[in-house]
This record gives sequence, C-alpha cells and structure tokens, in this order.
Amino acid sequence: MGRLRLGFDSAGVPTMADVATTPNELLVLLDVSRTAKFTTAARNLGLTHSTVSRLIAVLEKCLGGRVLTRVALEGRAGGRI
Repeated sequence: MGRLRLGFDSAGVPTMADVATTPNELLVLLDVSRTAKFTTAARNLGLTHSTVSRLIAVLEKCLGGRVLTRVALEGRAGGRI
C-alpha cells in the first residue's frame, strides 16, 4: 500500500474534518486490525507509530467509543509494555 496523504493542524494532530472527509483513517484501522500491531501497520502505510496511534484516537473520539481492544505485549526482558 502506498504512502497516505493526511491533513494535520498546526500542532501536527489530525483534525476531525479529516476523519469525516477521507477514508485514510479507515485504511489505518483496517491495517491495524489485519496486523494486530500499530508499528507494523505504520510501516505498511508509510506512517509513524505515533501518527497511527493519533489517527485511531481521533477516529475513536469521532465515533464516541473504542474501535480496537488494546493488549499489552510482553517485552523482550519479560516486563510489561
């Protein structure tokens, strides 16, 4: 999948208008749900992990609830992340 073009406000945060007017956030959600990892989805879409996280947060705010169930993964040193 190619690099996505996203609109951001002056602070670098996706705006609510972007969620309402583009399918990009749904593509991010789809890739996160397919890969089960924000980092892998970000790499697939040519985005950073933090951008994927913010886009999911904006989508959840727009929809008024969670769209994903987050699960902590075990770190390599055996600790929780």
